[in-house]
Formats: sequence, C-alpha cells, structure tokens
Amino acid sequence: MKHTELLQKTLYNEMRGRIKEDDTTVPYKFGNYMYYTRTEENLQYDIYCRKLGNSSDNEEITLNMNEMAKKHDYIDLSAYKISPNEKLLALTIDTSGAELHKLIVKDIKTGEILDDHLSNLDGSVEWANDNKTLFYTVLDKAHRSYQLWRHELGDEQSDDLLVLQEDDDRFSVGLHRTKSGEFLKMDLESQITTEVYLLDRNDPFGEWKLVQPREQGVEYYVYHHGNYLYQITNKDAINFKMIRTTLKGGKEDEIIPNRDKTTLDDVSMFKNHMAVLERVNGNLEIRLFNFEDESWYNIEMNEDIYSLAFEENYDWNSDFFRFGYGSFKTPYCVYDIDFKTHKKTLRKKEEILGGYEPENYVSERIWAPTHDGKKLAITLLYKKGINLKGNNPCFLWGYGSYGSTYDPWFSSNIFSLVDRGMVYARAHIRGSSFMGRKWYLDGKLKQKKNTFEDFISAGRFLENEGITSSGKLAIYGGSAGGLLIGAVMNMAPDLCKVAIPSVPFVDVINTMLDESIPLTVSEFEEWGNPKEKDYYD
Repeated sequence: MKHTELLQKTLYNEMRGRIKEDDTTVPYKFGNYMYYTRTEENLQYDIYCRKLGNSSDNEEITLNMNEMAKKHDYIDLSAYKISPNEKLLALTIDTSGAELHKLIVKDIKTGEILDDHLSNLDGSVEWANDNKTLFYTVLDKAHRSYQLWRHELGDEQSDDLLVLQEDDDRFSVGLHRTKSGEFLKMDLESQITTEVYLLDRNDPFGEWKLVQPREQGVEYYVYHHGNYLYQITNKDAINFKMIRTTLKGGKEDEIIPNRDKTTLDDVSMFKNHMAVLERVNGNLEIRLFNFEDESWYNIEMNEDIYSLAFEENYDWNSDFFRFGYGSFKTPYCVYDIDFKTHKKTLRKKEEILGGYEPENYVSERIWAPTHDGKKLAITLLYKKGINLKGNNPCFLWGYGSYGSTYDPWFSSNIFSLVDRGMVYARAHIRGSSFMGRKWYLDGKLKQKKNTFEDFISAGRFLENEGITSSGKLAIYGGSAGGLLIGAVMNMAPDLCKVAIPSVPFVDVINTMLDESIPLTVSEFEEWGNPKEKDYYD
C-alpha cells in the first residue's frame, strides 16, 4: 500500500476537514433544566452542560469528560443520570476498554464525589425517587449482564442487595426508567424473547411486578401511560402490534393491529400524545396520536429516500415532538413538530465544512431480482452529471444480521469516494428488517444463505445494468457484515476486484462451539447452535 500513502493522507485531510470540532447539541428539557453537550476545538471529549429553564443564565457544567480523561489512557462514558432532585449526577465510565464500568456519584454544584465504590458494572444505572437509592446491573464471566442490584448512596458494594439473577445464558438484564417517571423497568431479553418487570420509583424496597411471563419467541416492550400499560408485541403478530392493558392487567385492547407491509418499530409516550415509528415498504414513517381526541397525524418528509430517528424526548409534558432526519444527501437535522399545530421547526442542521452542496448529488433506489424471485432494494449515491450506466467504480456496502437495518444516513466521508466518480451502493439484504420482520427471519439460522445470495444478486445486478463491472467493484461489510463478505468471497470470487471484511466474524462454527467466549450462548438464536447436528450441517 506504500504507493497509496499520498492518497491516504489526502483522503484523511479531506475527511477531517469536513468535521466541525467546536459544536453544541440542541438543548433538551429534563426536569427544570435544559441539558446539552458541546465540544471544543482540539479537545477529544464532550462537555456536559445545563441551564435553568429557558433562561440565559450562566452555564453550569455538570461533567467535563476532558478533565476526567487526564487521569486515564482511555475513557468512555456509558450512563449519565440526573437524580430526581436534580442535585446529583450518577455516571458510569469504562477506563480499560473492556466494557467493565465504574459508578461515580457527584454533587453537581460542588463537584464533590459522594460515591465511587461500585465496579464491574455493565454501565446501566437508574435512580429511585428518594435520591439515595440506585439500581445497577453487573456482568458475568461471559460478559453478560445477568444481575440487578440495589445500592444506597455511600454504602460499600458488598452491602448491596441482589434483586434478581438471570440464570438462562441466552438472556441479559436491562434497566430503564419509564418516561412518565413513575416506574423503573427491568427487561430480561434474549434474541427473540422478552420478559419485563416494573418497580414503583417511590418504593425502592418494594416488589418488582411481572408484566407478562416469558414465552419462547414472544417479544414485548412496555410503555406506561396513566392507568395503562401499552405494549409493542409480536405475539400472533409477525410485524408487531400495539395492545393496552390496565396497570392491574386484565383484558387487552388492540390499539394498532399487525399489518402485512408495515412494521411497528418504536414508541415515544407523552402525557397527552404518542409518537409511533413505523417502517412501510422499507421507508420509516412517524405518526402522532392525540389521546384527547384519538386522532392520528402523519409527518410528511421532504425527500423520497431518507432516514428517521427519535431524538431526546424526555419531557413528559412536552407540547412538541423531536426527531432526527437525514439522508445520503442531507446532513443530520433535528426537528421539533408541534403536537397541536403540526408546525415543523428546524432546530439544528449538521454543518459540513468545506462548502458541501447537496444539489450536486443524486440519491435513488433501484430494485434487483434475487436468486429466489424476490425484489431487493439497493440505495445509491452518486455525483450529478456522471453516466450512471457508464461502467463506474462502485463501492457496495452490506450487513444483513440481527434484523438491523442500516438506513441511508448522511456520512461526509463517503463524498471523498463519490467526488472521485465512484457510485456508493447500499444493499438492503435479508437478515435486516428493511422489508419487515419476515425479511429478517428469512436471513437467519437455516435461511442465512439468503443473506449472502442477496448480496451477490445486488452485485450482479449493478454489473448487468452497466453501473459497474467486476473489475471496478469493491465490496465492504463489518463485524457480522464481515462474515457476509467472507462468504461472498468464497461463493462468488469473480464478483469484485476488492473485498474488505472489516473486523469480520468469520469462524462461526468454532466460535459458537466455545461457550466460554463472551456472549456466545446468547447468539445461538441468531446463528444456531453447532452442537445440534441440524444446525451444524
């Protein structure tokens, strides 16, 4: 690669030159304060800040990661949790890179460290309403979050109380707070099954109450609203539905039914409204629900090909909903939409240094036939003015595992390729959830080969359409996407000129045979257990 050293340096300088090093996030409301982070030029880490209400009062720095980093060769922040009285900050940090976290509790005003006795945490922590009781999860030898503990401020870790231990190695223990602030939520999750417990935050020594016993293959996710619990569940609903029960249980009301071409992805609850994120024929959409008149409103987007995400929406009483928007052409934007007027307000757009002009580029989606008669989406980005079917150099990206869908978000680095005439292509292959839950199920376990065949079909289609040729095609995938690239290299060695399996997961059978390797058992439901002959073969 020595002959490319000058190009490497040029590309590095280009990519770094587009990044704005001094920046500030859009403030979000939590309690009585507006919270935000900012970065400063030549400093590596975020500075966490807040201001009281909407005032222009002096900034209060709650946490300066750059100061903490001076004491460590490596540092990563996991949890950042403000106490209910807004005086204390509980944070968890990893200083080794092994993802073993330490808990630190500090007085925000004085900076005094009140507690730093807890270690070997997975990083999750939540407050009870008494401002002195904390709950946290710890890891086992296989790096699985398997225990939930209760801790009182100032106590030694040896004095803490074990609340629950999950002995099924397929499951991990998650910890969250409902947005209403009334409950703590413990999620026990495998790849395909969930079980949820709730605890009244006003009663930290009380009983964690089971919402619904685990049932193999059934996932459900719980959201509290008033006297009700709402669930997104796949029980008898492959693309998920929404049901509602009272806090005491009983009869289920179906709020959103299962639909063939729409997958229910996520929900954000508010006192008077609800936001729902759904995937319809590959595209994400957001709908708003008004609890008062039971009306729905669809948020319209400005492009045909785009990505969406829920932003920080911590204020239970908010009169607006905040979401993130972007595309291959549009840098990340933060929007607020008023629940009543539906007026959409741009709060921030990522600034790309160096004079980026989106009108100089084209993004489009094409559909390729697969080996078994399906239609596969490929999202393209290229520079306006090139002949798309002129045998161009092409960079084909893929993943296709765990149901993870990589939508077309903006990345300024890609333009160092596109500006040099390369077509960037992302194949939405099976193993993702791009076309719904079945699209994922048809690319896992015994159907995993569909993932590889889909990617090969995408490459062949790009070549057959004249967009590129095997001598000008580069393919890329990382982690499980590295497995994809490794498989494709063996199944179709003539497909491309360059193959890049980044941190590849390629020795699947030997890895999955060794249950001492972190997180192996929990992966059986994604890849299969090779100790079972059916899956080994």
